[in-house]
Amino acid sequence: MLTINEAAKRINYSDRWLRQKCRIGELAAEKAPNGRKWLISEDALNEFISKNGATETQAQGSMPNVAEVNTPSSHGGDTPPALPKAVQPLEIPSALVSPVQAAVTTSKLWVEHHEEMNRLVKRWSDELTPYLGFRLRHLNDSKTLDDRGSGLHRMSLWDLDGSSYYYLLWQVNKGGTVCLTCPLEVNTDREIRIVRDYLHQHLQSSSYRWLLEGTKKGIKRWKQIGGKELKARAHLLNRIDRAVEKLSQEPVGKRNPLADPDRIKSAGLTTWFSESIWRVILDDYHDSREYNNQPFERGLFKVRYGDNCLGLAATKEDGEAYIKRHEKLMPKFARSRPVADIKRLMTERESLTSDMRDAFTKFLVDKVLPGKCDSPVCR
Repeated sequence: MLTINEAAKRINYSDRWLRQKCRIGELAAEKAPNGRKWLISEDALNEFISKNGATETQAQGSMPNVAEVNTPSSHGGDTPPALPKAVQPLEIPSALVSPVQAAVTTSKLWVEHHEEMNRLVKRWSDELTPYLGFRLRHLNDSKTLDDRGSGLHRMSLWDLDGSSYYYLLWQVNKGGTVCLTCPLEVNTDREIRIVRDYLHQHLQSSSYRWLLEGTKKGIKRWKQIGGKELKARAHLLNRIDRAVEKLSQEPVGKRNPLADPDRIKSAGLTTWFSESIWRVILDDYHDSREYNNQPFERGLFKVRYGDNCLGLAATKEDGEAYIKRHEKLMPKFARSRPVADIKRLMTERESLTSDMRDAFTKFLVDKVLPGKCDSPVCR
């Protein structure tokens, strides 16, 4: 049996991507006795290689390694498999190739060319649902800067159990406007850029050019609406912070005291007091909605809302006061105009995503991209 790392090295795929394939059942695997690691049999790996186009020779490493795709994985995110090299013109003397052989070879290259582009189409479609639930108060913070471009910011994380991956890329332009960004759009891998350019040429030369250039639908509109939504979300969270501080007459804490109980010296609110309100009213965060006010350490009381620590109170009465303030602010903001505006933007972004995915699904079903490009296969 092979571990994830051993299998990934054999087929030149990311171990995190391979682990995800195990979780969703595309790669047959079983849990180790300790319940933490995946184990893959030789037969299962060979079957996976066959379905995904790799050969046994390539799996054993005798062919050149494909450069790793530069995605958010370099910062702790997920890594899709590296794509095959872009289609290159054949350098076979025409006198040695019969017309039938040439036609068969050209047909095979044409199919591979469209398969390469459809891999990007599938990935592009998957990237249209970024996670906007990151608790961002400042979108132009240097802590979130990405090294792939000026003004590009990123956030990413895995669930504690490693079952789900969340990412977010956004661009802060001069003047303060914000746009969502797909990882594929800023990928710097040379082979990815070549195939992406071919894909764009196909779309621009067809009736689907709206996917790239449309002002009312398509990726441009999706980026604009998503940026407005992200900016409005950050503004709302800051507004809730100010309301909490005004009502409580104390600042919203900058840490979760439960992360390091030994350093707790005084009572106070945590950032979760505001963030729990924000998450529930925007994303209907599914968690226990029960309040809890129990003795903690050093004579303090821990006040919780579901799994969120709202703060530490000096007395039980102070803890009950925290709960009442939280209960008062929740419905107030749920009915506010900013929340209604954000939900309108969310609805539009979801509609734009649906339109684009309908087009992408057609490409994947047809296995052919509309239009033409400068690839030798399409000339």
